[in-house]
Amino acid sequence: MKAKYDLAKDAIANIHQLSTRLAPMCYGAGMTKEQIAEIFERFKTWPEDRQQDAIEILLAMEAMGAGPATLSESERAGVDRGLEDMRNRRFASDENVSALFNRFKS
Repeated sequence: MKAKYDLAKDAIANIHQLSTRLAPMCYGAGMTKEQIAEIFERFKTWPEDRQQDAIEILLAMEAMGAGPATLSESERAGVDRGLEDMRNRRFASDENVSALFNRFKS
């Protein structure tokens, strides 16, 4: 059973590794104080609901600390559902994915 969660952690690590290579700026140790200040200035211009989402994400990240993330029972159940969907080849259609991304385009 643990292997499923290790697989999910590996997938997250791979996504993070890829995103840091492809992103023009790494949001981590590589950011300068000026870059951090710039993004916080832009943050102040975001709509209030988007700011609240960002705050909740940052607080959750802070609560996780520097160690590996641990999943709640609810989160584990969500991972299990996603893995089951993947094994059964239940994926969102291209149209559904496009519609979702279009909803959040600025």
